[in-house]
Amino acid sequence: MEMQTWRNARITAETAAQALQDALASLGVPERVRQSIRPVVTASGRAYVEIGMPGPNIAEQLAEALRAAAPPARRPEVPVAMRWLDTGSGPGAMVPVVAKPNP
Repeated sequence: MEMQTWRNARITAETAAQALQDALASLGVPERVRQSIRPVVTASGRAYVEIGMPGPNIAEQLAEALRAAAPPARRPEVPVAMRWLDTGSGPGAMVPVVAKPNP
């Protein structure tokens, strides 16, 4: 791998790792939890962000921070039901359909 390829991948990985660390910091995740997030470049030149092997307590803190930041789940505005669709050939499939209200 060329050095420039590695440098470009490293910059990409560092930027992504820092963005994740900053996002978690804004949610109040402690530094000791964020420090396990680090940039990685593979031998083939691919950029990754390693979250590490957090212990159960750290994983729970990360999950709680993500749940707190997630928008509330939106329920469908119309009721949806599932029905069997016979395709005529093959096994068929379950498909969502708008449920009709009972009169």
